[in-house]
Amino acid sequence: LVVYAWPPEAGAVRWRFGAIGYMGQGLPLPVLGWVLLLLTAGFMEHRTFLRVVSMLTGVGALLMAVASVVLVLDAIQLRGTVDEGLRRNYDAASLKALLSLGFTILIFLWLTVGGWKASRQGRSDKSPPRKRPADGPVIATAGPKQT
Repeated sequence: LVVYAWPPEAGAVRWRFGAIGYMGQGLPLPVLGWVLLLLTAGFMEHRTFLRVVSMLTGVGALLMAVASVVLVLDAIQLRGTVDEGLRRNYDAASLKALLSLGFTILIFLWLTVGGWKASRQGRSDKSPPRKRPADGPVIATAGPKQT
């Protein structure tokens, strides 16, 4: 994305359309990383970190929603400049980028709600509290002998 979008020209319709389109198509791997981040924070019971990441995920969903609207408006504006023979490909690429952004928005909203709910839940009564490591280094432990 950086190679394609440099130098930034936010006022140029073609630049915005291309940058947002490429961003939409390149989202699956970063989204997977974000899912792993939230899962790890929940598993490790880092409630504050989970809340912060959940809020950032919500902000990301909002920004992607705005980018989707800009993508649709720019696609409509640029469609008239595309040759008749290439319009079908143009429409397909626009739709693909829009669907990718849409699915990412849905995933981010789901992660926001799920992460926030998980951060609010206390430990269940059935699960024992996690053991904290000893204050000093552990040299060796001896347990009862099994015979």
